[in-house]
Amino acid sequence: MNVDYSNKLKRIPSYLFAEIDRAIEKKKKEGKDIINLSVGDPDLPAPKRVVDAL
Repeated sequence: MNVDYSNKLKRIPSYLFAEIDRAIEKKKKEGKDIINLSVGDPDLPAPKRVVDAL
């Protein structure tokens, strides 16, 4: 089935986080080591060793 979307719909930008996810998957397939920092517990402080390393 071929769907032709309206010009108005075509102008809507893609979802930023979906683009980021695609870029991450591409880098993983290239063998890159990806550290995902997008999920966490903001009510808890980062461990001191992590802060010191940054």
